[in-house]
Amino acid sequence: VLPHFLVPILSAPMPFLCGIDKRHLSDTMEDLAEECIVVDLDKNQVSLGTNTAPLPTLPKFIYNKLKSRVEHHAGHVHREVRSLRKEDDTREMGIYLPPDVKSMADAMWESRLCLFDEAFMLTFTPEERRKNWLNGEDGGGTHD
Repeated sequence: VLPHFLVPILSAPMPFLCGIDKRHLSDTMEDLAEECIVVDLDKNQVSLGTNTAPLPTLPKFIYNKLKSRVEHHAGHVHREVRSLRKEDDTREMGIYLPPDVKSMADAMWESRLCLFDEAFMLTFTPEERRKNWLNGEDGGGTHD
């Protein structure tokens, strides 16, 4: 994950792949090159920069093979983190789910994302700050 102070490097005229903390995503957007492709893993969305050529469509047989393999190897994860059953229709971001089931699944996903984010921050936070954070002190106060 790219540290916030290195965000200006995102306008570099070369190909790269990096992660961005979602808390800084809105600030980061102004530093992105016009040819940039942004993949939001939390929302399952791909956004193309203003000067990015459209992505080519995968041939049907490759798409079907990829979809089948992802479902076989990771479909259960997608359903489990959202408390969905195997028979629930999760196509097209869940638009075919009953509204109450979709709402519950989205809420479960958001709550799990928060847990993952908190765990990630604990892992990559200096020891003293981690202790303070675990004790409910966010360190956001001013220091003399």
